[in-house]
Amino acid sequence: MTPPILEARGLSKSFAGMVALDNLSFSVNEGEIAGLIGPNGSGKSTVVNLISGVLVPTSGQVVMRGQDVTGAPAHQMARRGVARTFQMIRLFGTLSVEDNIALALQQKEGPGYVSSFFRTPAARRQRAAAGVTAREMLKLFDLEEKASDLAADLSIGQRRMVELARGLASEPTVFILDEPAAGLAPHNVDRLIEMIRRMRDEFGVTILLVEHVMRVVQSVCDRVVVLDYGQKIADGPPAEVVNQPEVIEAYIGLGRGKNA
Repeated sequence: MTPPILEARGLSKSFAGMVALDNLSFSVNEGEIAGLIGPNGSGKSTVVNLISGVLVPTSGQVVMRGQDVTGAPAHQMARRGVARTFQMIRLFGTLSVEDNIALALQQKEGPGYVSSFFRTPAARRQRAAAGVTAREMLKLFDLEEKASDLAADLSIGQRRMVELARGLASEPTVFILDEPAAGLAPHNVDRLIEMIRRMRDEFGVTILLVEHVMRVVQSVCDRVVVLDYGQKIADGPPAEVVNQPEVIEAYIGLGRGKNA
């Protein structure tokens, strides 16, 4: 039996005695779009940071394809194929859109790639190849005409698409999307839904989606894990999960504990 591509096994995380995550276990299967939802303060960001290597758990394991990767730093997780976006868009505003995407390829080329970005013949060849990939990604996201524009000059919706394109350019195995619908207008939310589906269906990327906009979650997710006060309170198909009393209670702010 093929193991899940990603697992959290009894993950816990405390900060100065405060429990942010309490014995969380869930799995994501290859080719799945899994949702991670919950009210503010429920522990979602902590989960993302543990999986992506930004934080080390107090206890428990992060497992990829059956291999324990607990505590591996972010750059190692990136090389294992874990990419992520952020709630706050993190593009280099003074670089062109194309260069923002090309720089994502440093994760495959090694730590010296950025420092030598334009300096040596080998670096220039790498830069040319990265530019080809960047333009392919921009075409996919209907942003080809923005290639030379500064990232700072784009709209929020366009910047979000560039962030997705940048992550996809790194050829991830698992792509963690951290509230990608934040700040988007309704027509851009529709575009986001389309692109999330395409990333899975056309590129074979497994996706862990952290999101507050339930229209996105219900439109794309195969399964949803719900957190409240650092604990899992539901795990199943979106249509079933969102109607469970515990989930409704969590989202109207009653909660179930005072440990986060």
